Amino acid sequence: MNKLEELSLMVINGEIVCKFDHIATIYMNGRYYFTVFRRYNSDYNILIEDYNGDIYLHQDYIVKESISTILCVETNIYTLDALSYKHNGPVPSLHPDIADMRWTEIHEKYRAVHINFGEYTVLRSGRKIYKNL
Repeated sequence: MNKLEELSLMVINGEIVCKFDHIATIYMNGRYYFTVFRRYNSDYNILIEDYNGDIYLHQDYIVKESISTILCVETNIYTLDALSYKHNGPVPSLHPDIADMRWTEIHEKYRAVHINFGEYTVLRSGRKIYKNL
C-alpha cells in the first residue's frame, strides 16, 4: 500500500472506507512512474503519486498533458499495452489511444487500468520515430 492509499483510509461505523478511487498505474517503457487516484464522489479532482511518493493535485486533464506537467517536459507518448480492471484483461480497443483520453473517461470506460506507455520523437518532416526500450 502506498502513502496516498494509506492517507485515504477512514473508519465509518467500524468499516474501513477508502476516500480515493484508483484510476491507473502508469509505466513508461516498462518502468513504474505513477499511481493515479480520483477523489471519491468527485470526478474532477485527480491525485497523482509518483515513484518518490510526491503527490500532485490535477483536474480532469488529458493524460498526455497531465504527465507532461508533472515531468516538466513535452512528452509524446502512446499506449503500448493496457489491462482493464473492468474487463479483467487487455483493454478491448486502444482506439482512441489512452494517452489522448481524460482521467474521467478512463475511469468510466475501464474502472481502472494498468498502462504501459511508449515514447516517440517527431522529426521536422512530421515523421514519428517510436522508441521501444
